[in-house]
Amino acid sequence: MKPNSLYAQLELISEDFPASGSTSSAPSSVVSRLPKRYLHSLGHALVAWLCGSREPHIKVRHNRHSQVLFEVYDPFAQTRHTFYSEQNLRTWLDQRYYQ
Repeated sequence: MKPNSLYAQLELISEDFPASGSTSSAPSSVVSRLPKRYLHSLGHALVAWLCGSREPHIKVRHNRHSQVLFEVYDPFAQTRHTFYSEQNLRTWLDQRYYQ
């Protein structure tokens, strides 16, 4: 099943979706006390974690000479890059986007 179709199916679940089992069970009573927006954000986080992200992870670091450098991990290509200027980073991001 494609990740997008799984996400679409989760979005179709109504907020009043009945809990499985009896209503007196301990897990369902805990779930019923949680705010719906918390459950909604938890669902989004779970889908993002299961499907993974194709967005690059960028960390700003400083070398021993206090120069700024940008470390990038690209999960799609599974590569790491280091850039010493923001302009070089932006150029790489633009090229990556249009490939």
